[in-house]
Amino acid sequence: MLEPHIRRYPCTVRAMIRQGHAVGLHGVTHKVNRFYASKRSVVRELDQTRRTLKRATGKTSYLVRTPYESLPHLKPAYFKALKKAGYRLWDWNVDSKDWKYKNRYSIVMVKKGTLRMEKAMVRPVILMHDLKETAEILPKILLFLKRRGFRFKKITPDLKPVHFVK
Repeated sequence: MLEPHIRRYPCTVRAMIRQGHAVGLHGVTHKVNRFYASKRSVVRELDQTRRTLKRATGKTSYLVRTPYESLPHLKPAYFKALKKAGYRLWDWNVDSKDWKYKNRYSIVMVKKGTLRMEKAMVRPVILMHDLKETAEILPKILLFLKRRGFRFKKITPDLKPVHFVK
């Protein structure tokens, strides 16, 4: 979640937590040059987002998905700084491209990506955004995944994260 969205929609964030969803941090600016300016800027944005989440909900999170995926922006020193600060970086391995298409073609992208991950015997982590169009196609995506035998679990700190940087 972006920090400005937490401030703007605190009731929604509290409802997400009440419903048992995992809440992760995504930064403040969502601007490549500002977020990835230094290892300090990366940690500072996530610290600010974490503090805002705590104020809005009473809960804290160290789960992170960095803006625009971690590669090529998140340098190894930045990744180490995140780990040192206690953050758990999650990337994804299936891009719905909902940010690009904003239509039913995202279902095709999820299906293709999921089948590719299945073939490689890798657990799919699907990138989707909080868009109206994504919410409209989500039932079809969930049905496809259920029919393939997938179970849905929230991300917890004890799960091994999927990330691009080592």
